[in-house]
Amino acid sequence: MNKPGSIFIGFQIFFLTATLLAAGDQPSIVAGIMRDVTELGDILQKKHAVFEANAGTNITATIIKAIDPYAEVLTKEQAERRAEELRGVFYGVGLSIAIKNKLPTVMEVLKDGPAETANLKTGNIIEKIGDQKTEGMPLEAVVAKLRGAKDETVRLTIRSGDKNAETNECTLKRTVVQMPVAGVTEDWPYKMCFIKVNGLYENSGAQIVSQLVAWAETKCAGIILDLRNADGGDLQAAADTAGLFISGDAPIINVRDGSGSVVSSYTGKAGKAIDAPLMVLINRNTSNAAEALAAALSAGKGVLLIGTSTRGDDCLREFVPLADGRIVYLATRRIEINHAPSYHGMGVNPHVSVTQANDPVKAEETAGDEENGLFTKLSEDEKLNRALLRRTKGDAVLQRATDILLGLKALNIKGR
Repeated sequence: MNKPGSIFIGFQIFFLTATLLAAGDQPSIVAGIMRDVTELGDILQKKHAVFEANAGTNITATIIKAIDPYAEVLTKEQAERRAEELRGVFYGVGLSIAIKNKLPTVMEVLKDGPAETANLKTGNIIEKIGDQKTEGMPLEAVVAKLRGAKDETVRLTIRSGDKNAETNECTLKRTVVQMPVAGVTEDWPYKMCFIKVNGLYENSGAQIVSQLVAWAETKCAGIILDLRNADGGDLQAAADTAGLFISGDAPIINVRDGSGSVVSSYTGKAGKAIDAPLMVLINRNTSNAAEALAAALSAGKGVLLIGTSTRGDDCLREFVPLADGRIVYLATRRIEINHAPSYHGMGVNPHVSVTQANDPVKAEETAGDEENGLFTKLSEDEKLNRALLRRTKGDAVLQRATDILLGLKALNIKGR
């Protein structure tokens, strides 16, 4: 049975969050809620209510989630890890993964990480983590299992992309990993350019902007900016990148506190405009500063958002310590995009909705015919088409982006 005193940790969290919200434009509502909770606390104490064993935990979770659905109550170690992740630093095995055919597939092996040391390769499939099969496991769950505490080990069962290939086991020791801002930057056939952004981490704006500007100066036919699964906390990087496609000197991003007052603003500093078409790939895991960037770009000239709606979380959070040593991570400010609608709760919606299919496109199954000698006299365009098919194989969102760029190129339509 839970002691009544432990229940009041939940009330402490409520009063903490209510105090933070009291500066808002509805102080009477906050005061009314605080009055009711105080009365409930008095009743529980005087009546010596009988509690379930997990009542304290349940009340704490209920109160904090009612105020902020994405808020959490963390230990000190968990809070430190969360802060590091927002900076692109975490303890992991050095892999970037995606779900393909319901299985986690290695998309990138980070240099000098545990995965590279164990000789894992792009395209490898993770069939088990420990003793748990990964088929059908959500991406977030896979990532959570691969990450952990420093120097802890994780056992993986790996096979190549071939269904009939033998599996191998390897044990990796988690180490500190600094996620690079850009996972992949590539020049593609037909003068298309591709950049996969892992996250908008501190000072990442300069790297992204310089790459986009460099491509634009080569008169590229179009750019694909992949923000799927991207996160990070650098709003200035978001404003700098969006500023390449948005005219005017007004702030691109404002941040407001609970009272609705603007506490900070972000204006693009690049000072240049790009007229190449931009395809921005998004999904449910596009979050934090990357989601703000997607929202800002949604109204940019020559920009199309492709994929599925983003997370819908426009809040900035702070780590606030409690008296018992735990830490509340909760929303205290809200992001506002000046020239675009709010994405609170609903996410940033794509201009072109594409759900990632599990099965590769059938037209790609003949991609190896050239190597088999069936077609020995391909034209240059046919070779380029085959190269593009191989690169986008199995990714319906990416394929749609390239199809649109090829269509614009054929019609000689530019971004602006």
